[in-house]
Amino acid sequence: MTIQKKNLDIKSMFSIHRIIIPAFMLIMVTFVPAIQAYEKGDILLRGGYTNIATQSSNGTTVNVGDKGNLTAAVSYFISNQWSTEILLGLPFEHDIYLKTGEKIGTGKHLPPTISLQRHFNLSTKLNSYLGIGINHTFFLSEKTSGLLAGTPLDITSSTDLAIQLGFDYLISPTTRVNLDIRKHRINPTAILGSGASAIKFDVPLNPITIGISAVYKF
Repeated sequence: MTIQKKNLDIKSMFSIHRIIIPAFMLIMVTFVPAIQAYEKGDILLRGGYTNIATQSSNGTTVNVGDKGNLTAAVSYFISNQWSTEILLGLPFEHDIYLKTGEKIGTGKHLPPTISLQRHFNLSTKLNSYLGIGINHTFFLSEKTSGLLAGTPLDITSSTDLAIQLGFDYLISPTTRVNLDIRKHRINPTAILGSGASAIKFDVPLNPITIGISAVYKF
């Protein structure tokens, strides 16, 4: 039996518009001239904790639980206002449940993301940024449990868009604290079993992530 993968739903990718658009408008309205926070060639190293909140309804077959873990990001400024960023982290392990609520397995995923960011100075101490990028999510250590214990489980990789909104608050010339909010489009396919009897179904995570980090500027 195979559950066909749904067509890409662009609207769901931008469901975080209720956060991003009002925040962007606030940034533009309250923007005032300030001391330039960053310069071309600056490097930021962020390290902290990120929680991944998957969408409330994960497809027609299963639900996937939320999870948090340690993450790190490196940003390089290509100008005073534009930077590129690479986001990495430790594996996030999620529980997988049937719609009935019964746990049927676990799986870990890594979502490395490359983004282009536009920075705004809100004051001499507060900097904000908007970003858009590509995340490639791959899965590992998939295991089944409960009634399906021992059944092979494979979850395919997923490559898609990610958007973000973040704030850096100045503590000292080289240190900051950071709040980072992202919306990832992650829509892999799970293959349960093997051979002709294998069952395929969508596992649309499409999470909103919220991270808090310490930042060091080089």
